[in-house]
Amino acid sequence: MASQGQQQQQQGVSESSDQLSSRVKLRGTEETIFDLVCAGTSKMQWAEWLRTPLEHAASAGNLDLVTKLQEAEAGGSALHLALRAGQDALARELLRLGAPTKAIDNNGDTPLHLPAASGLGDVVSMLLLDGAEVDVLDTKGRAPIHLSAKRGSLSAVQALLAAGEDSSLRYGKDKAFSALGLAARGGHVEVMQALIRHGVDVDAPDSNSLTALHSAATGDAVGAIDALMEAGANIDAQGGEDGARYTPLHMASEKGLSETALSLVKHRADVHRSGKMSRWERKCCNALNLAAGRGHIAVVKSLLAAGVNVNLRPAYSDELALDAAFQGGHADIVTTLIQHGAFVDATDSCGCTALFKVSLDTNAALIDKLVAAGAAMNGIVNATGRTPLHHACMDDCPEANASMLRHGARVDAKDDDGDTPLHVASTVGCSEGIRALVQHGADIKALTAKGRTPLGLTAEFGCEDATVVLLDAGADVKAPADHTDGSAALSLATLSEHVDGTMKILIQHGADVNARNTNGFTALHRAAMYNKVDGIDLLISAGAIIEAPDNHKSTPLAVTFREAVYRWKKEHSCGLQDFAAMITLLKHGADPNIGNIQEGCPHSLLWYFVRCGCPISVFRELLAAGPNLDADTNVQTKRGKTALHMAAEDDNGVCIEALISAGASTNVKDRNGRTPLHLATINPLHLAAARDQRDFGDSAVPTTIDLLLRWGADENAVNSAGRTPVTVWRRNGYVHRLPAASRTSVPKMFHWIPRDKAWRRRGWLVLCRALPNRVRLKADDAGTCSGAGQSLRARRVGAGSGSCSTSVPPVGKAGGVPVGSLPREKIAGGLSALVAKVVGLHEDGVFRTIMEFVWTLR
Repeated sequence: MASQGQQQQQQGVSESSDQLSSRVKLRGTEETIFDLVCAGTSKMQWAEWLRTPLEHAASAGNLDLVTKLQEAEAGGSALHLALRAGQDALARELLRLGAPTKAIDNNGDTPLHLPAASGLGDVVSMLLLDGAEVDVLDTKGRAPIHLSAKRGSLSAVQALLAAGEDSSLRYGKDKAFSALGLAARGGHVEVMQALIRHGVDVDAPDSNSLTALHSAATGDAVGAIDALMEAGANIDAQGGEDGARYTPLHMASEKGLSETALSLVKHRADVHRSGKMSRWERKCCNALNLAAGRGHIAVVKSLLAAGVNVNLRPAYSDELALDAAFQGGHADIVTTLIQHGAFVDATDSCGCTALFKVSLDTNAALIDKLVAAGAAMNGIVNATGRTPLHHACMDDCPEANASMLRHGARVDAKDDDGDTPLHVASTVGCSEGIRALVQHGADIKALTAKGRTPLGLTAEFGCEDATVVLLDAGADVKAPADHTDGSAALSLATLSEHVDGTMKILIQHGADVNARNTNGFTALHRAAMYNKVDGIDLLISAGAIIEAPDNHKSTPLAVTFREAVYRWKKEHSCGLQDFAAMITLLKHGADPNIGNIQEGCPHSLLWYFVRCGCPISVFRELLAAGPNLDADTNVQTKRGKTALHMAAEDDNGVCIEALISAGASTNVKDRNGRTPLHLATINPLHLAAARDQRDFGDSAVPTTIDLLLRWGADENAVNSAGRTPVTVWRRNGYVHRLPAASRTSVPKMFHWIPRDKAWRRRGWLVLCRALPNRVRLKADDAGTCSGAGQSLRARRVGAGSGSCSTSVPPVGKAGGVPVGSLPREKIAGGLSALVAKVVGLHEDGVFRTIMEFVWTLR
């Protein structure tokens, strides 16, 4: 028969050329399988083909063939296979021949489980008589009685009970399933009665406190409910998953099982009982709330007919059945509840009536029903003084707004914060609501308690469409939108997350980009304060004055730097993103030589940068803008200290290199005649290692003194007291506190200065001769670097944004590319850094080693 079936399958195969080419590679059984695959064999057909010989024999009830296959040690349990195939006669013969009744197959079933699940009571009795165990469990923890009860087989259950099976056994998650519960869920009344007569506890709970009556209720089994009530079951037993305390009536009401609910009501279930919804909250519910919230009108009517109190709130809940129906959008239930006396103006703990709650919905029909039933539109306010119209404006529900306005809602009503419905709609950007309110006479100039206009609110919260609606309705784009400080809407728009779009709209409608508030702040000041780069770009492109001072003479650049440093100190971190507005202003040409960073403080921006420890990359952006590096950092005291003096005084090696690379003079003197080198020798913490964070991978961090000397600081310069840096070092009272290595290294630096300078000159000449194609001198027409100490704007030479801290004033040519004129050593510093710039040597010690080697070869 198998061969005939294969031939029929093969005849129906339409083989393509690809299939034929693949088939020739196959042999024997593989060829047959290939044909079946190509023929589109179904899952059922595959199951038939893949059955074992023993399965075929058992399914056919062929005892002789089964016996022979077992003697040949064919795999599988013949008894299980016969029972699965419904071959009872074969099963009896196998039992007579001594088939094991306790064997477990691959599915975890014993022979007794199979007829129990099929409801074959006579086969169950036969197996029990042959010694099968009644309480053995399968892989799911089920005993045979569970399977028989679920099937509703009275004969099988009776046989198992007679054999002594434990009827109280449970299985499943939380041990939720018992034989009685399974029978109750399926409505198998006779099985239930047999179990009850056998002594099963009708109120026995599972681990979630659910009883058989709960199972009958969820199974919509009215007959099972009657049987359990006749046996004395507790009709108001409470239980449920996750700590819920639902009665059977709660479950039937929630599922909309009207006949079950009616049956429970007839059996006098407590229709007012509250049930906790979960262990995570105190909020409870009752049967009417559950049915109303889920739209089960039949259950609602049954409960109302039973006399339920329509205005009763569940424990720890503010929600009435009417509220639940409104929130679910069930207009028919709303009508029914109102007809049965539901209070339409009942308030919850927040003072909200049903009209408040339905105002956030788009179902205008529910609002109409409430108003028709007498709900107060203007007479009741909630705990914050808001009317239902305020609530409707909190969400984009134009239908609700229109319905309330049609029913006479007041557009000028104010809440406790002085907000009208128009203010609320403007805050959330409800453009359709704004249009409807304006058409009904809302005042577009009305102020909140904080002095904000509707246009100011739409600008502040970035509501573009709402802004357009207000402007089209006649809102004045130039008028103060914040009456506390006189700020216009354009200034408030800088507070929004959508700065670009809202500001463009306001500017297109004629907003003054240079308008000031009472503090002298322009929109550019505020955009700079809140680090809004897009807003800064847009305002400047629209004509905003970049150097406009406020009442304290602070420009936008001063304001953004002050705020960035404040954020850094507050958050104990500092990143480039905090200074984005500052960098943007500098790139737009903001004057870097500003003062008035702090009110009453005369220090320049350079002073703050050296002292505050901001990112060096931001410092280089400032230097690239061309500040006057040799100017006094304190214009009032006029001590003559430049930024380089301060960096040397603070041992800030990173700033020293950045300043000198940008053109700062190493030999400028303060009012006391001191150069930066004098201040470096005075400081007891002259080593810069603690602060130097250069990013080019130096293996050793130079000292501040060595750094200045390498850049051409004059070791012979005298201060007003006639002392050189060497003298100052020797008289320094802190020297003895330094480690021995530090005490000896600084005198060696001063001792080697003349030789170092000579070596640098010779080294430059050696490199010019050794690498003529890469390095060659360019004539120095000026003789000196005339730009040293001047503004980089005047010299048109920038430090370069984010450049390496070893950048130096350009000298000569490298690789055929002109890099500027050659500065003299006294002005620009020693040539070691210059050589490093040209040939890639980043460590001055390496250069010295090379020069010492060259010197020994003379």
